[in-house]
Amino acid sequence: MSSLGQTPDYFANDPKWVCGLWNSNQWSPPYIASTSTYVYYLNGDTTINGKIYHRLFSRGETVFAGPITSISFDSFTGHFLRQQNKDIYSLVDTTESLLVSYNYALGDTVRGSIFQACGFNQATIQKIDSVLINTSFRKVFYLDSVAGPLFTEGVGHQLETNSSIGEFIFPLCQGVGFDYTISCFGFGNTAYWDSQGSGGNCFLNLSVSEKESPEKTAVFPNPSSGSVWVSFEKTHPSVSVVIYNVLGQEIDRKTYSNTSKINLDFDGPRGIYYLETLFDNKEKSTLKFIKQ
Repeated sequence: MSSLGQTPDYFANDPKWVCGLWNSNQWSPPYIASTSTYVYYLNGDTTINGKIYHRLFSRGETVFAGPITSISFDSFTGHFLRQQNKDIYSLVDTTESLLVSYNYALGDTVRGSIFQACGFNQATIQKIDSVLINTSFRKVFYLDSVAGPLFTEGVGHQLETNSSIGEFIFPLCQGVGFDYTISCFGFGNTAYWDSQGSGGNCFLNLSVSEKESPEKTAVFPNPSSGSVWVSFEKTHPSVSVVIYNVLGQEIDRKTYSNTSKINLDFDGPRGIYYLETLFDNKEKSTLKFIKQ
């Protein structure tokens, strides 16, 4: 039994967040637009510096407006998450920061990296409500007492009431040339909340085919300033890595021997890139990463 007085375990019961990204690729002409739809999910725990973290993965598909083949992905986001009381912390690379806090009273100033854009880091709580998600009441915090922006405990944020514009880990503010969206939240394959307020009518079980993802491959940190690590499930005698931009143009190509983890230093312009890995000259895996 749950109540308003209890602190939910935000990472229990196989939580999933369905989100998306529209990107017009403003950094490199001719501005090929793409739409990504993905579900965040947890895959394994790890202990770092004595603290237990959950590994956050995303799987989904990116569809391009131009004549570029759609790309499926299923990979580590680069975020290690942990809960402490009503706060969620994110460790990316070697740096831990407060992602978002859900511990507020009226008039409190918001805390966390999702507010560090467009002046929201100075915003204050104007109204507190609640919503029932499965058997747990979650608090809803409003930065504007009428229509939003708002964020729901353990779920994510929206720019206004019943709006899909928002996300779970990315900043509250939207940018020029891209929009993050959040569709729904649930446990396992059952939805209990959606951004349109219609009672959780969404699809949580987004997947990619086995043919496109022969094994789990992770790229981190993601987003990155340029240097990324790529890890595989096992050691391969031969690994070829090719980086493409959103136009499908080859940017870089390297080959490695007898490895399960490689480091890439990439100095291209900001934007979305795709990393194609060929294992032992027979199996391919494709990952998406963002250069900040």
